[in-house]
Amino acid sequence: MHDDFESAAWAANHSRFSGSIHKLVADIMAGFTRLNAIQFDAPWRRETKSNTCR
Repeated sequence: MHDDFESAAWAANHSRFSGSIHKLVADIMAGFTRLNAIQFDAPWRRETKSNTCR
C-alpha cells in the first residue's frame, strides 16, 4: 500500500486524537445544554431571596 507510512502515526496517536474529539463534542454539548437551560428558564422555578417588607 502506498499509504502504509501513515499507519504508524495513526497507531501512535489515535487515542489522543479520539480523546480530543470526545472533549470537543462534550464541550459543545455542554454549551448547548446551558443555552437550552437559559432559553427555557421558568421564573417561578428560580430560587428567590426572601425579601420581607417591614
